[in-house]
Amino acid sequence: MNRLIGYASANYQITEWARLSYKLGLDHYTDRRNNAFDINPGRSVGSVSQSLSANRDLNSDLLLTLSPQITDKFGLSITLGQNVFDSRFVSQGSTGTTLSVTDFYHISNAADITTGETFFRKQIRAGFATADLSYDDFLFLNLTGRNDWSSILPEGKNTFQSYSASLGFAFTELLNLPNNSFLQYGKLRASYGKVGNDGGLSFIYATTNYFNQAFSGGDGFIGGIEFPAFGVNSFERSTVLGNANIKPETTTTLELGAEFKFFKDRLGFDFTYFDQESKDQIIEVQLPATTGFTDAVENAGILTSRGIELVAYATPVKLKNNVFRWDIDLNYTQVENGVEELKEGIENIFLAGFTSTSSRAVVGEPFGAIFGSGFQRNDNGDLIIGANGWPLQATGTQVYGDPNPDWVAGLRNTFTIADGLKIGALLDFRKGGDMWCGTCGIMNYFGVSELTSEKRNDVVVFEGVMEDGTPNNTPVALADPAAGLGGNYWVLYGFGGLTEASIYDTSWIRLREVSLGYDLPSKITDGLPFENLSLTLTGRNLWLSTDFPGIDPETNLTGASNGVGLEYFNMPNTKSYNVALRATF
Repeated sequence: MNRLIGYASANYQITEWARLSYKLGLDHYTDRRNNAFDINPGRSVGSVSQSLSANRDLNSDLLLTLSPQITDKFGLSITLGQNVFDSRFVSQGSTGTTLSVTDFYHISNAADITTGETFFRKQIRAGFATADLSYDDFLFLNLTGRNDWSSILPEGKNTFQSYSASLGFAFTELLNLPNNSFLQYGKLRASYGKVGNDGGLSFIYATTNYFNQAFSGGDGFIGGIEFPAFGVNSFERSTVLGNANIKPETTTTLELGAEFKFFKDRLGFDFTYFDQESKDQIIEVQLPATTGFTDAVENAGILTSRGIELVAYATPVKLKNNVFRWDIDLNYTQVENGVEELKEGIENIFLAGFTSTSSRAVVGEPFGAIFGSGFQRNDNGDLIIGANGWPLQATGTQVYGDPNPDWVAGLRNTFTIADGLKIGALLDFRKGGDMWCGTCGIMNYFGVSELTSEKRNDVVVFEGVMEDGTPNNTPVALADPAAGLGGNYWVLYGFGGLTEASIYDTSWIRLREVSLGYDLPSKITDGLPFENLSLTLTGRNLWLSTDFPGIDPETNLTGASNGVGLEYFNMPNTKSYNVALRATF
C-alpha cells in the first residue's frame, strides 16, 4: 500500500472580528495484492489472483468566522461554512485458475483467466452555520444548523437537515466559588439535536437495479464459472432490489449532563444522560427468492437508545514537589437499546450470520439480538424432556441472546514518581452480554474440544419435566457409541443444531494497557541538543479473564457491522508492544 495524506489551507483576516479561511484535504492510496494457491494434485489445480485498487477522498471547507465584541460580558461567535466531500474508489483484478507449473504465482501461469472491475463514487455538499453565545462566563448557548445534499440518495429527495441547541450554566462562576476549598467548579448542561444521514457507502447504488458480472454454479468458495468465459461475456441482475424512494435516516438526541470539580481539582465528575431515537434506518431486508431478489433496500423502522455515561477522576495522593502522585480515572457506560418498530409486514431483519443462527433486528428486542432455535420449555421456563430422556427441540425460531452488555467500564491508575517516572495501567470491564460460540459448537460436534474429551463418558439426568409435567428422572449417556450420532448430545444440539446450546455470557476483565514512561532529568539533557527527552514502553491486551469458552468475545464474526454477537473462528485480538522515544528541540 502507498498512501498520501495532506492538506493546504489559506486564511484572510478581513477585520479584527471577521476571518475567512479555506482548507483542502486529500487522502489518496493505492493497494496492490497477490493471492495464490499452489497446485495440489487430487485437490486443487492451483490459482492466482491479483488486484489493484485506488481510493481518493477530497474534503474542502470554506469558513467565514465572525467574532464581534458586543460588551465586556456578552460574547458572540458565528461561523458560516460550506463543505464538499468527494470520494472515488476503483478496483481492478484478475483471477487465473489451472496453473501450469508449481511455485510460480504469476497470472501468465494460469490457463483460465477472468477479470473484474468495481468502482464507487460519492459526493456530499453541505452548507452550515454555528453560533456560540456566552454571558459573563457562566451562561453558554450553542446553536447549529446544516443542510446536506448527497449523491447516493434519489434525485429530488437527496437533501437532509441537521440541527442542535445546547445550553450550559456554570453556576459556580455566577456564585463566585472558584476559590472555594470544597467545590471549585459546577456546570449543568442540556442539549437537543437532530442529525440526518444518507446510509453510507454500503448503499451507494441502492436506488436502482443494476447488473453484475455473471457467475454460474459453485457455492462461492469452490467451483463455478465467472464470466467472461469460453469467449462469452455475460451479466446478471443484482440480487438486491433497489429503492428509488428511500428517505434519509434521522436521529434525534436529548442529552442532560453535569460537571463538578472538588477539593482543588483533586476530585471530579462528568455525568451524562441521553435518550436517542433513530427513524427510517436504511437497511437491506430479506425477500423470498421467488421474487427474483433476495434482499430489498428499505427505510425499516425506529430504533431507540437510552443510557448514562460517567467520567470521574481523583488524585488520592499528591506529595509536595511531585515526589509521588497517584491519579485514578474512571469511565462507566450503561446503554439500553431496542427495536421499537419495523416497516409494516416485516417481522425481523437479518443483519449477519447463518441460516440457523443470526444477528437480527426484532421488534421489542435489543438491536442485534441473537436469533435461532432452542429447547422446548413450559410456562415456568423448565426444559421439557422426551420419553427417551433427551430435551425436546422447540418449533420455530426466536431470540435467545442479547449481545449488548449490561454495562462497560474502564479504570486507569497512573503513578508519577519524582516528576519523571510515570507508570500506568488501564483495566477494562464488561458485565453481561451474550455471544453465540460457533467455534465451540462445531468443535464439540466433531468431538475435538476439551469439553467433549472430559464429558463424553458422562451419564446425566437432564433437569426438567416430562411432557405430562412430572420431573424427569431418565439417565442418558452424553455420547453412547452404540446409539450412533443420534445418541451424541453435541451432534444433536451442537453446530447447526440448536442456537441456544451455544450461547454464553461475555463478561470480562482485561488488562487493556500498561505503560512505563520516563522523562530524562534536565541535568542529563542540558549537554544535549534537546529541550526534553522521554522514553515510553507500552503493552496492550496483555491479559484477559472471561468465562466465554471461544475466541476473545471482543471480536465479531462480521467485523464492524450491524450484526454482532457472533463468534465462528474469529480472528483473535492481538497483543502489542511499543517503544516510543520523543525528543523536543
